[in-house]
Amino acid sequence: TTEMAETEKRPRDEAPEGSGKKQRVCAQSTTEEDVGICCRISSHIPRFTAIVKQRWSDFLVNEVATDGTVIRLTNLEAPKPADEEKEKEKQPAQEEDKSEEGMTAMNAILKTDELCKGFDQFVQNVKQAKPDSSASDEERTKLQGELKAGFWIPAPDWTKEQRTTVHKTISQYFPDMSSEVSERKIDGKVHKGIILHAGQNFRKGRKGQWRRDGSKRLSAWPENTPAYCHFHLYKENTDTFAAISMIASRLNTVGKIFNIVGTKDKRGVTVQQVSAQKIHAENLAALNRPGRLPNRIRLGNFSYKPDRLELGKLFGNRFTLVLRKIEATDESISQLLKCASEDGFINYFGLQRFGTTSIPTFAVGIEVLNGDYKKAVLLIMKSRLCMDPNFQPVYDEFEKAIEAEDNTSALKHLKEASKTATQINTGWWGLETNLLSKLQNPHSPLNWHSAFQVIPRNVKMLYFHSLQSFCWNTAVSRRYEKYGRKVVVGDIVTTGDLPEESEETEGGPTSTKKGMQFPNLTVVQTEEEAAKYSVSDIVMPLPAPVKELVYPTHEVNKQTYIDLLKEKNAVDLITNEEAKWKDAYAVYGGYRKVFNVPIGVQWETKQYKHLSDTLVETDMDLLREKKPETTTTTNQETEQGELQKALVLSFTLPSSCYATMFVREFCKDLSFEKPSKQ
Repeated sequence: TTEMAETEKRPRDEAPEGSGKKQRVCAQSTTEEDVGICCRISSHIPRFTAIVKQRWSDFLVNEVATDGTVIRLTNLEAPKPADEEKEKEKQPAQEEDKSEEGMTAMNAILKTDELCKGFDQFVQNVKQAKPDSSASDEERTKLQGELKAGFWIPAPDWTKEQRTTVHKTISQYFPDMSSEVSERKIDGKVHKGIILHAGQNFRKGRKGQWRRDGSKRLSAWPENTPAYCHFHLYKENTDTFAAISMIASRLNTVGKIFNIVGTKDKRGVTVQQVSAQKIHAENLAALNRPGRLPNRIRLGNFSYKPDRLELGKLFGNRFTLVLRKIEATDESISQLLKCASEDGFINYFGLQRFGTTSIPTFAVGIEVLNGDYKKAVLLIMKSRLCMDPNFQPVYDEFEKAIEAEDNTSALKHLKEASKTATQINTGWWGLETNLLSKLQNPHSPLNWHSAFQVIPRNVKMLYFHSLQSFCWNTAVSRRYEKYGRKVVVGDIVTTGDLPEESEETEGGPTSTKKGMQFPNLTVVQTEEEAAKYSVSDIVMPLPAPVKELVYPTHEVNKQTYIDLLKEKNAVDLITNEEAKWKDAYAVYGGYRKVFNVPIGVQWETKQYKHLSDTLVETDMDLLREKKPETTTTTNQETEQGELQKALVLSFTLPSSCYATMFVREFCKDLSFEKPSKQ
């Protein structure tokens, strides 16, 4: 039988019944249809209503490593010294081999005997100048003075790629050295080159010292200790990048030394892997002390490893969801979950991909794509009005002045808007405050392009990637409406694993690396060939101005994408191959599976009295041995009201999948409530 599509409007968010609080919501929030989510596989089965994410602890996400291990927070202590020594003993041979490999690599770069000998002598001097070397104090002092001049590598005709190779080689193989581009005046002419410096690791009296809070002072990195400290990051209702920024700030370092395999939702309780370059576990563990970090952020399960984490290098995520206020029997729930688990779900990009406000993020991307930074910035500001009613009247006056081209009045209202945004303490206004501040720059007031540049790159990338996601969702809906859940002639299928994809935001990759090829894809040519593949092999492309990108050849083809983008005035996303934003925001295209199936589905029902009751344990609850506040009595009237039923659901999804897209297969009228204070 042909499976038909079903289209249903997502209801507006409302305040939880009985909460006693008014829910602040957007009057015109984005619906599923607005972002192309129109179909369900299980449309023939009656579904039940539910409330999702009423509390942060109603949405638990634990990363799943490539070996299938579920990442959990089980220990907050740094490794004991004895354990560190064991870690060190495993590495000496590897570190020594790396040094030899580094010398070989640098000799190949330097080429001339004079430079090779000079570099070799510089490396030996660096080793002898270290506090733990066999040299005498007098010799070390002399060498340290000589090393201040550094080692100069002339590079007058080198390309940027050649200089980058030197920087990477020094960083990878010579931890006690650093490199930078420099210029020298020789015979009256300026010559460009690279200068190598000895690291700042030779100051007396600092190595091995400890701070009062128990953390180690920054010092020379132990020679036989792996360069990366891996740990598990636990966070509640906090953005991944915001958490890492706080950690970096407390350590007086920069965020770029931290690496992750994928970002996680802000609105939930999540645990994920993080690696930090040359940061002691003691320093990280000390952040768990009172007052160092908010209680909603904790670090643990520390270990030292030779390699950093890389984006996309994970199996997926283990989800534990609490669906509240359901009205269904256990028998019907069992039937629904069985069907949904076996048939899977359409692998849409979920609503959170497009922001949580009245204006989807791809609307901003369209304006940037067309070079209208004024409209883009105004859309960003306008999309946040629903977050606080105090801001809207001030912003309205500013917008009126802009429309009237009255810059003097606009700047006056801009200052009032900036003051109001700064006073609003909701956690939403960092981006808006930065935009307002930049627009008031006295040297270049109301410079919209300049203001847009203050937005972090990962956020700017999202504006384009959400436009790609919107196109993908819409094209997939049209394909499903036309062909259902089966492989047909003209489909693109995988004949192996897709290339590694990077996750810029929670819910998945939207683009691949520049110039990446796709040898594992084929277009189905005949019915006989279609019968050889499973629906799990079907992929659809994410549009981009890249010639190599392959599109289906059936009725939902490249022209479908072009027509869709023409309607949005964004056809350049496919046609403009010379666009500067392609490289700036990594818009290179890619492929995403159309259907997916959850793994390890488990469920149980629980009863509760209040929407604020905790029904599942987080990793921190388990560490504190805190039990959930479940109610075991039968359905009956209580002083607080009638008991409600909740469904506690656990399952694993591959990376880049949205849990809510699986849940919508068996739930209708999903409500996404504002989390209560916990």
